Amino acid sequence: MPDGQAVARKAGPVGTITIPAKDATNKIKIKKFGIADNASVQFLNQTGGNVSLWIPDGGLLFVPPDGVPSRDIRVDVPAAGRTLSVLASPKDRRYLYSAYCEAIGDFAEGNSAPEIHCP
Repeated sequence: MPDGQAVARKAGPVGTITIPAKDATNKIKIKKFGIADNASVQFLNQTGGNVSLWIPDGGLLFVPPDGVPSRDIRVDVPAAGRTLSVLASPKDRRYLYSAYCEAIGDFAEGNSAPEIHCP
């Protein structure tokens, strides 16, 4: 990530990644997501417990939520959800991420590993 302040996209829709409640097999499954022209992404937490989200290299895609430049993004996603702003010029690639869900005491699953695609 370059030094200096990260600049967010000025306009665009808000995308949504839903972290659903557990299914009948006690698993939480997340679907793939494409950034497209979204200016931000809202992570919706429907698990009934806290979710700890880790996006390695997420600083190449999102504005760091605390304003401190970093390659990795680690944030909690409370029941109210969490929104991350997309960088004005994000790096095109696949972004794998992990979502540890207190409701099941394990990580969410999804399409092998949850992914965010840019573009």
